[in-house]
Amino acid sequence: MKFKLSHFIACITLLVIIASIANQPVIASKPYEIVERPLLLRFVDQAGQPLKKAYVEVWNETGNEILFTGRTNDEGWLNVTIPVLNTTGWPWNETTYNITVKWDPKGEDSFTVFKVKKIKAEDLVKKYNYTTGATEGIVTSVLAVNFTARDLAGGVLKFYETTFEYNYTDKKYSVKGMPAEWIVAQIPYDVSWGSTKKWTLRVYWDYEYLKMVAS
Repeated sequence: MKFKLSHFIACITLLVIIASIANQPVIASKPYEIVERPLLLRFVDQAGQPLKKAYVEVWNETGNEILFTGRTNDEGWLNVTIPVLNTTGWPWNETTYNITVKWDPKGEDSFTVFKVKKIKAEDLVKKYNYTTGATEGIVTSVLAVNFTARDLAGGVLKFYETTFEYNYTDKKYSVKGMPAEWIVAQIPYDVSWGSTKKWTLRVYWDYEYLKMVAS
């Protein structure tokens, strides 16, 4: 059987094309898409009272990219939006996140009062997502301390405003009220502290510094 040179070249060209197509990677269509998922979070102190103006960060699982930042309102609520995988055919999201909350009474974010690592998006939605009618919240390490000042006879100080000033190192905060009974202070406790830290307390009645004879 005789072949013309042109037929031979055509056959080689066809084989090369077929081989080239066979070696191309198969690109499967993605059964998921990245969507924005809204969450409603609420942060509270150890007594369940709202944490105002807390600074919230949501990081990716490696902690090298911030996905969301925001501050809570006066009731401790914060609307958060995070990217999640909307999948079909398997668990809807295996992505994990890190959440950090920083707070102090002056709004200077001096203390880390909440930290969770590698929480799955599904668990984040189920565990930390609250509706506007919820009464619970994410409990931080902020302590709720009630101050009462009395005179030597045991009576609660009144007539003048009493100030309870408390500080840790150079961080100074205060609460005040009249009469000086059951004045609530939110005192931050940093989650990185491995032991109890000492705070300094001073009490002023009007403008007079009072010496404490009993705690």
